[in-house]
Amino acid sequence: MANDITPVTGSTTSSSITATKLSLHLSDKRRVQAVFDQLDRSKLWYLKATIQLSQADNSEVLSVEEKILNFALKCNYIHSCHSFILDLNDENWREVFTKEELQEIHSDGPSTIRHIDRRMEAELDRLEGKVTIREIYNHSGAIEHDLEKEPHIGWLSTSVTSLSSLFFNEVNNIDNYMESDRMYRLWFFLNTIFDNSPINAIGKEKSSVSNSMARNSKRKISAVEEMPNRRIGRKVDTVYSNGIFEFGALEIGNKYNQTKEMKDGGFKLPHVMKDMLLTIVQKNPTMLNKAHVVGYIINGKPIEEYYLLYITNTH
Repeated sequence: MANDITPVTGSTTSSSITATKLSLHLSDKRRVQAVFDQLDRSKLWYLKATIQLSQADNSEVLSVEEKILNFALKCNYIHSCHSFILDLNDENWREVFTKEELQEIHSDGPSTIRHIDRRMEAELDRLEGKVTIREIYNHSGAIEHDLEKEPHIGWLSTSVTSLSSLFFNEVNNIDNYMESDRMYRLWFFLNTIFDNSPINAIGKEKSSVSNSMARNSKRKISAVEEMPNRRIGRKVDTVYSNGIFEFGALEIGNKYNQTKEMKDGGFKLPHVMKDMLLTIVQKNPTMLNKAHVVGYIINGKPIEEYYLLYITNTH
């Protein structure tokens, strides 16, 4: 599963867009078929909705993996499905699965959303009642907390205070912020929330170690063939990690670009996240079907959160 059929791209918008339009060759499809042929058929994922539909129209019951394979072999361009990644944000899957099947896939497994504690919920409710920027600024700065015992409340207070201060002056044209400004002035709280935790938020175009390991998994010294050059991992704006483990990534753009958003959210991040998840599961097999990897896309409009649904049965 480590051999993704994906191009090596830079971090510029132009190269990113090109990466979504690479043609798929017959040899690529053979590699996808070969990966599928190695799967343990007893571990394929059969949906209840698929079984019910097949019983109704007396058709063959296909597993999720078989449906992904069939779609992958029909593709004319490289797609995340060729690495057996199923991202439900991709509209293409609505032509592969029924509405009922997609709902069952989406609801499978434990929830990815963690509950917040009562104190945080109460403070957010109080903030919601504020109307003006001045009210928000004054209230957030005055939130009483013990930073040692309640670091998350301290994070809320400083984050909202800093953000609201940017909106006092009309001269401060946020729309003209560059990509780095948006990361470090507008969305900093997605990184600072980990300040008092074991997780490190590493920014400034950090390449993923997990993705690099996957890309170089078949690399060997020169013999019959020359040793290939080492391939670096895909670069993202932030990697969330602890030691050798990576738990998520963030990509940000300085203005709205639908093509870049689709490329980052539907192609680049899912591949990086898949390799992160594989590293976790390979080192800790008990985390299979339990670990979650998170990817954030910020692209000139309200933040959207992408969760990768990786078909663990194919591992």
